[in-house]
Amino acid sequence: MLKSGFTLIELLIVLAVISALLGIVTPNAIGAVARAKATQVALNLRNLKSAVEQCIIVEGNVDSCDSIAELVNKGHISSSPGDDYKIGEVNKDDVISVWIGYKGEVDGDKIFQIYNAVTTDCAQHFNNDDSYKACVEARM
Repeated sequence: MLKSGFTLIELLIVLAVISALLGIVTPNAIGAVARAKATQVALNLRNLKSAVEQCIIVEGNVDSCDSIAELVNKGHISSSPGDDYKIGEVNKDDVISVWIGYKGEVDGDKIFQIYNAVTTDCAQHFNNDDSYKACVEARM
C-alpha cells in the first residue's frame, strides 16, 4: 500500500530552501528601506534650501525666512517636514548664507550619497550642537 504525504527529509529540504531565500532577500529589503529614508531626507533638505532661496528673493529680507514655520506661513512650502529639520545660522555678509540642518536617525553619509550638496560637518552652523547629521547651505 502506497502512503501519500511528505517525508521528514523533504520537509527539511523545503525549509532550508525557504531559509536561504529569506537570507538573501531580507538584507536587500532592509537596505531598500534605509535608502528610501535617506532619499526622503535628501529631498526635504533640497526642498527647504529651494524654499529659503525663493523666500529671500520674494520677500527681499532674510530675517523673514529664518524658520521653517515662516516658510510655511509665507507659502514657500506647504507643510513642515518635521521636528528633525531646522534653519540654523544666517550670515548677511557679502553673500547671504543660510544653513538648513537635519538631526534625525538617518546617517548623514547615506544622505550625502544621494544629495552631494549635503555636508556632515554641521555643528558649527547650529551653535555647536553636534546632533545634526546633515546640513546644506543656501547661498544668495
